[in-house]
Amino acid sequence: MAPSLLLVAALIVPSRGDDETSMLQAPMLAKTLQADSDESECRCPGYYQEQCEQEAAQGCRWSDEGSSNGAWCQCLGEDIRPPWEPVTVAPPVALWTQHMGDAAKCNDNVDLQTVADQAACQTAAVAAGHAYYSFRHNPENDGLHKCMSSATCDSPLTGTNNEWNMYAGFTLVQTDMKCPHQSGDRLFRDPASGSSDITLEQCRAECLITAGCAHFSHGEHGGAYVCMGCTTLVNAQVHAGFNAYDMA
Repeated sequence: MAPSLLLVAALIVPSRGDDETSMLQAPMLAKTLQADSDESECRCPGYYQEQCEQEAAQGCRWSDEGSSNGAWCQCLGEDIRPPWEPVTVAPPVALWTQHMGDAAKCNDNVDLQTVADQAACQTAAVAAGHAYYSFRHNPENDGLHKCMSSATCDSPLTGTNNEWNMYAGFTLVQTDMKCPHQSGDRLFRDPASGSSDITLEQCRAECLITAGCAHFSHGEHGGAYVCMGCTTLVNAQVHAGFNAYDMA
């Protein structure tokens, strides 16, 4: 289909060549832009032969066929591109880690239930949308164990809770990403320079007690590890070996 005069006029702009060259390129560009939003339609670059030949798979050919006064990139060949397939994005990975060490639980037998094992207790916490659960191995009770889950754990009970252990949830959301360097989004770096033996759980715990910390990143650097906390991951920075997490 020949481009309209209005479209051609709108596309006459300066280019690398002189004014005459620009005038000759205008119908080429018009031809390129007449494709609609269909991803399967041929869209050939009209300016340069090298770029045209790089798109041979979708049927682009450098040719003077038709009414053009010179060769240009046209959709004359067969489209041999593989069919388009949607990209599958992996969902965030929910993780759990022991919280506050041994002999601790989040509340004093509130919403106590019995479960077959710790995995069932964790499943119950996820189903309830809770970020914490406490579990007590209790084999003498016909194989059923004690479980409690809670949305918050601001004042955990510790030290006198026998075989109770408490777990906190967080979510792996981005790999090879970290809280951005030299940004107001970052709240802390531990250690302040270099690296240390700081663990993933210690990093999460530091974010937990830092005002405004909603995310943290942890990764290997210089033979050890680095932890960073931040308010948001909107400006997260690419860094191989680091992972970024959401607090529960």
